[in-house]
Amino acid sequence: MKQEKNKITQIEWDKKFKMNWDETPKLDVPVKIDHDSINKYKELVKNNPDDADAHLYLGVSYCFSGMHKEAVEEYKQVLRIDPDNVDAYNNLAVAYAYLGMCEEEIESSKQVLRIDSDNADAHRSIGNANYVLGMFEEAIESYEQALKIDPYNELVHLFLGFTYCNLDDRDSALEEYEILRILGSEWANDLNVEIYLPSEAEFKGE
Repeated sequence: MKQEKNKITQIEWDKKFKMNWDETPKLDVPVKIDHDSINKYKELVKNNPDDADAHLYLGVSYCFSGMHKEAVEEYKQVLRIDPDNVDAYNNLAVAYAYLGMCEEEIESSKQVLRIDSDNADAHRSIGNANYVLGMFEEAIESYEQALKIDPYNELVHLFLGFTYCNLDDRDSALEEYEILRILGSEWANDLNVEIYLPSEAEFKGE
């Protein structure tokens, strides 16, 4: 059974925080702790310990402040109250990604798909984790599943292109670049740069 569109999606995280796919995902901008939001939702949680939304938004406030371990604990509280909360599982996967906990990210995303098999964000999250783990074929499979659901998802086309680059499949990467270009995506140039970086063999002159 599908739930309504997620309140806070993984795409929204990635638009704010660009991932560095050569290593554990991290923020490429300085993080400013949002004390006002954190204190607001901490007070709500204190007064309403079984309010799933209060825990969810406290987790979001922690995550936007770079406090991902704290965010994980809040999302777990949401799931204690509401075991099939898609928002909590999706955002838990995001927090695990920032912590470099790929296996946990995959498991959280699988829980999303258990509830909502057409959740493109969850397929993409599994693809991202497999990418970080160097499991590129598995990453491609997940990205392709995501695109069946959301064919115009720019970030999935970007990550799929990066994955093809890692497999030295420049032609397939160029196809993804062309899609991004047609979509007018801000990510098209990032992929184009990656495509034309010399391979290790080319760099060595082999």
